[in-house]
Amino acid sequence: MSHASVLSHHPAGLARAPRAHVAPLVLPTSWYLRRGKARLDAFLACVGLLIALPVLALAAGWVRCMSSGPVLLRQWRVGEAGRPFRMWKLRTMRRDAEGEGCARFAEWRDRRVVPGGHLLRAWHVDELPQLWNVLRGEMALVGPRPERPLFVAIFRRRIPAYEQRHQVRPGLTGWAQLHLGYCRSLESTRHKTRLDLAYLARLSWRSDLAILVRTPLSIAQWGVRGWEER
Repeated sequence: MSHASVLSHHPAGLARAPRAHVAPLVLPTSWYLRRGKARLDAFLACVGLLIALPVLALAAGWVRCMSSGPVLLRQWRVGEAGRPFRMWKLRTMRRDAEGEGCARFAEWRDRRVVPGGHLLRAWHVDELPQLWNVLRGEMALVGPRPERPLFVAIFRRRIPAYEQRHQVRPGLTGWAQLHLGYCRSLESTRHKTRLDLAYLARLSWRSDLAILVRTPLSIAQWGVRGWEER
């Protein structure tokens, strides 16, 4: 099966795809991880949604002008403990981007992206609706980025430690996201998994705070790159 193009199926079965056995990663035990992280995420997500609403409104208006169809979409992702959930996104690709029923990695200059969509993706404006997923408790502000179930089924077979990422809620941003941005290949996903596991092994309020502080700078760097290569 190709990693760039794979058939679409219902996520429930794929979330339970066979995987290689690996020694479990033991997460740090702390009040922050048990209770504090979820409460802080909910509060900050609520504040973030209020701040992001004007930006989202402008971006949604642009997408509606550039392409017909809904401006928001929900995609299946694999979350904590391998449970599938629907993740919100601002649509930046054409409605028929997966018209053949195939999911594939997005490319840097993907022709399926609507005019101006490259900049929305480079500045991660398309991910702001996921603050709603954080508020619902399906995601966290910081954690491994969630993947689509069909890709997860592939990664579980090819990357033995990949399953460890699902010990916590997936994040809006993360340690691997800061360093790699979007992953577009199996090899980059291997590297991303190593960074995710390093984050999990040292998970604390200090590490989350450091990632949150560094995220705006990282977004700016990727955004400038997107503007230069538009």
